[in-house]
Amino acid sequence: MGRKAFSGKGGINEIGKKIGNLGLLRAMGAYNWALKPCGSVFPYFCIVTIHDKGYVRARISFLEGWQTMHDYVRMRFEPDSGYYVSQTELPQFEVAYLRTGKIVATRHDPGCLPWYLTPRQEELVRRMLWETYGVMLRIENDRSLVLKHADERALFARVETSPGVWRDAPMTIPEPPPYEERVPVPQDLLKRAQSLPVDKDWKVAVDLRYLPDRLTEDAPPRVCYAIRAVDLAEKTRLIDDGAFVDMLNGGLKTIWLDAPVRILERLVERGRLPGEMRVVSARLFRFLRPLFLELPVKLSKRKSIPVLEEHFRE
Repeated sequence: MGRKAFSGKGGINEIGKKIGNLGLLRAMGAYNWALKPCGSVFPYFCIVTIHDKGYVRARISFLEGWQTMHDYVRMRFEPDSGYYVSQTELPQFEVAYLRTGKIVATRHDPGCLPWYLTPRQEELVRRMLWETYGVMLRIENDRSLVLKHADERALFARVETSPGVWRDAPMTIPEPPPYEERVPVPQDLLKRAQSLPVDKDWKVAVDLRYLPDRLTEDAPPRVCYAIRAVDLAEKTRLIDDGAFVDMLNGGLKTIWLDAPVRILERLVERGRLPGEMRVVSARLFRFLRPLFLELPVKLSKRKSIPVLEEHFRE
């Protein structure tokens, strides 16, 4: 990214270093505020995350839109709820501070690899990062700044009223839309499964995870969300079923809600049901449970299943 909005004077890289030199990133993790750039359909929400391990030491994320903010809050308080496994799956722009000292700016979209910014996106991030720098300077002297509208159910925001002109404003927090999870199960498939014999000694482990090394050729590349199931006695793979996020067809929500049916279809193809199905992911367990309450199969959650881990590493 050699363009002016990133590496030029007053660009993302320079502003990012100014923010890093403040020494406030860890302290900023306790605060959130909103930014509404002129001409943008969405408000953005600034989140600072610190990592004590890994190649990224800190992230400044600009979460895109109210729905994303509501999903983020749900993820914080109910980590196994919703359709996002990681904060990096949320729609956002990110400025990452690597342990090497390098600063990287990327775009994140659900089910995709983090990707390079377009020139227009770079300029948008540059403007928001500059305002973020200003907010951090003010918070350093007044830790109550971003809490001033808390009693009004509103966020402290910086709103760009015209190009380059920003002002403080409260941003009213809308109620989140109702959150529902309904796993669609074809009744004919369920009846076929209920008619199958149950092998009480047959134990199967299953999980759903994204595989960053299995990608489409899109820009940005989409990652594969794979369901893998293993026969625990034979240690052989029973299911290897992958899907890619289609944002025009429900996105990640479809991936997770379709998973129980995809798993049941593969079991029906084998002509029998296991006596026990073991799962690592609490999220997948939650989606499978309503279905397996209709079947004579024990569903259990385990902290780790080593043989399944091996199959996901292959």
